[in-house]
Amino acid sequence: MALTRPLLLLSAALLAASCGGDGAKPKKGGKKALTAEACPTLPLGAYTYGPDKTPTVPTPEGGWAAAAMPLKRRGPDTGDMSIIYGAAQMGYYMMGVQRPTTCKKGKTPCMPFEYIYDPRTDGPGKGESIHRQVVATFAQAWLHKVTGRPEFGASAEAALQMLIPHLKGAEGGPRVLRDLGGTGLLAMALTEHARNTGDKSRDPVIADVGAYILEQIAEDGSFKTGSALVWIQMHNALWRLWSYTQDQKYMDALLKVARYANDHKNDRGKDQYFEHLYIYGLWAIEPMAELYKLRPEESWIPALVYEAADDVVKAQYTLEDAKECAWVGGFKPNNGKGHPNWNHTLKLETMADAYRFASWNGDAARAERYKASVKAGAEFLLRFQHRAGEGAGFPDPDQLVGGVPLFGNDPSVRIDIPGHGSIALLKSAVYLGEETAPGIQAAPPADPAAPPAADAAAPSGGTPGAAP
Repeated sequence: MALTRPLLLLSAALLAASCGGDGAKPKKGGKKALTAEACPTLPLGAYTYGPDKTPTVPTPEGGWAAAAMPLKRRGPDTGDMSIIYGAAQMGYYMMGVQRPTTCKKGKTPCMPFEYIYDPRTDGPGKGESIHRQVVATFAQAWLHKVTGRPEFGASAEAALQMLIPHLKGAEGGPRVLRDLGGTGLLAMALTEHARNTGDKSRDPVIADVGAYILEQIAEDGSFKTGSALVWIQMHNALWRLWSYTQDQKYMDALLKVARYANDHKNDRGKDQYFEHLYIYGLWAIEPMAELYKLRPEESWIPALVYEAADDVVKAQYTLEDAKECAWVGGFKPNNGKGHPNWNHTLKLETMADAYRFASWNGDAARAERYKASVKAGAEFLLRFQHRAGEGAGFPDPDQLVGGVPLFGNDPSVRIDIPGHGSIALLKSAVYLGEETAPGIQAAPPADPAAPPAADAAAPSGGTPGAAP
């Protein structure tokens, strides 16, 4: 039975005074390390997610195709601390700040979600980013896939309806969403949503954004535009385009791009390809795992995957170096110091994908280490997440439930962070194999009309159920 949020908070309060008890190893500066007794872990384990386990959204009049945003949950957050439940709360947060599909008469639709919500003022923060809006859309498609809840599918559909009008370029040719990064993220969201729903009506749009991505790839596998972050994101976009369409041109492009990245793996300076290894982990380990299954002759893949994952896992707080119990399991900020922040969500997804890869690849030692990292990281994120009963003093304490704060001292929620966080938690739950949900099942068989996939079942593209 998963520990509930109120019991977790009570337990932490009762044990806080004993942190660093007898026998703890001294920290630098003479302070004692934290102890396992003082910093209990969550009893994560067997759990089945379903509509009876979570607040749901009533079926709209006219069905889900007629769902009007924002969708409001029915029933409170129960405080359940299981992994999929926490991910679902992030999805309900995103729906709670989702905008109507028409918000400015006579103008291009606005962005799908409130970009930043500040619970201290119960109002929007400053800024906007279409890229991060697409991340949230992609996340709702992931939540629909794993949980089977139709409201998440409706949320993704409504968001896509608002994003697609922002594409530039003539239909039937290369089309761009703001830039290469936005276009790649949209390709991920479009293919994931289409795979989940079976709706192929947007296949022409998928072909158009795919054409733009291919147009930006140089003969040597470099890109004509964008930054290192975007170039690594394209590994994921190309993989999903190939997985969905089975069109060989996307596989050829992925191989070219992936090999170029490996050739430049030592480019580690500021603004260079591998300035931050966790970025490669976040976007590339998943497609590289799938690619390696199909193309084991790409023998360079394991070394680069493990280099990225090892770099991330060594920067995770443990009882030995965490300042407080609440930090344990969190990944250190990029400067290596202080309270874990929103960036933790990106690094947790890296480790979930790395655990899956190491398990498939037979590296038992790394798989064990990565698995422990994923469990600790998921626990941290469940504690860090805004949940019911924690918004005392805010004008609307229920609005922020399920969101993920930017920083330990800033409760504001930026829309892409619960997006990244929900995917990281879903991958953690699926790959650990201890929780179940309607969407966690074997990958579907290959489309009979598609070419065979090199002695393998249809590539999952991250489909839940492809267990290690």
